[in-house]
Amino acid sequence: MNLYEKKSIRQMLRGFDTFNCLGFTGDLKQYNKNYGYLNEYIVSRNTKRFLNYINYKIYKNAFRRHNKKLKVIPTVEGSWDTNKRYHVHMTMELPSTKVISNNDFYEEFLNCWNKTYYSYDHPHLHTNIDIGWVDYITKFYDKDDFVDWENTNLN
Repeated sequence: MNLYEKKSIRQMLRGFDTFNCLGFTGDLKQYNKNYGYLNEYIVSRNTKRFLNYINYKIYKNAFRRHNKKLKVIPTVEGSWDTNKRYHVHMTMELPSTKVISNNDFYEEFLNCWNKTYYSYDHPHLHTNIDIGWVDYITKFYDKDDFVDWENTNLN
């Protein structure tokens, strides 16, 4: 990713309000005996599965019937070329406390992450984030790091 692309992505994502959000970092297994080795496509599919789990837990049938979802920006780092373990960073909107308390949401969040096929040890939740978190998840040191646009929801 060149410098111009990185600046453009950061500028666009800085418009995302991080006031009522949490940050997440989750490592991924590099291999699953039932599903094979990890690649960019499988990372995106694993993230999609996680987002489906968490959105259904929060919004129940409104998620499926009315497409009600939490806002999220997922980015992926790692590759086989650099021998760097794949991991996902996310900025995710917290649901209203009328729907679920923050502590219960954190617990459900981790439970949903652990249900995915490639989740790995030690997921990290960052509860007090600001715009610096968006800069951190879009640092893109390696050419293979990317924003998972398929799973991004800014509406």
